[in-house]
Amino acid sequence: MDARVPSRDAEWIPGAPSRERSSSAASRFTGDIYYELLTTTARLNDVTPEPADSIRRSGLRVTTQRLAVLQALEEMPHADTDAIHRRVQVSQPDITVQSVYVVLAALTEAGLIRRIEPAGSPALYERRIGDNHHHAICTGCGAVQDIDCAVGQTPCLEPSDAGGFAIATAEVTYWGLCAACQTAERQAADRHPARHETAHLHPAIHQITFSPRN
Repeated sequence: MDARVPSRDAEWIPGAPSRERSSSAASRFTGDIYYELLTTTARLNDVTPEPADSIRRSGLRVTTQRLAVLQALEEMPHADTDAIHRRVQVSQPDITVQSVYVVLAALTEAGLIRRIEPAGSPALYERRIGDNHHHAICTGCGAVQDIDCAVGQTPCLEPSDAGGFAIATAEVTYWGLCAACQTAERQAADRHPARHETAHLHPAIHQITFSPRN
C-alpha cells in the first residue's frame, strides 16, 4: 500500500478526528470521509499530470475513471474493452464493463485515444495518436505491433474515385506471423516434419475510413 495513504486501522489520521479516542458516530463518520479524501488524492497524485492535462484540453472533465483507463492503455497498448476493464478493476473494483465502454467512447471522440478494428477481432484501443502509423497483426496468436508508415505520409488519401466521400484517414494492416509464432512453427516442423503444414499468411489488408463530404 502507498505510504502516503493511511490505513483504516491507523490510530490517528492527521487533521481528522481520532477514531480511537472518540466514540461519537459523527466523529467516526467525519473520519471516514477524511480517509476517503486522502486515498482519492493519493491515487490522483500517482497519475502523471500529462493525462489529466490532455483530458482538460480536450474539453472533458477529469475523472478517476478516465484517468484509470488512460493509465491502463499506457501500460498495455492495443487492448480490448475486457482487458482494459480487468486492469482498471485493480484500482476501481466497482467499475462496470459498461462504464469502461462509455469512457472509451468519450476518449475516442475527444481524440485522446485511437480505436482500431482488425478483421475478425474485437475493437482495440491505443494511446499512440497524432502520427501516421499502421499495425502488424499475428495470424497465430493475435499479437499487435505498431508499424511506422513506410512512405511517411498517409497513403491512399487521393483515390481515383472516392464515391463522393471526403476521405479523413487511411489505415494499413499487415498480417503475418510474429517472431514467437515463427519460432514455434519451426520447432513444430522439426518435431513432426511429415505432418507439418506451412501456415498461409494473409496479404496486407488496406482498411480505409471515409467521412461524408459536407
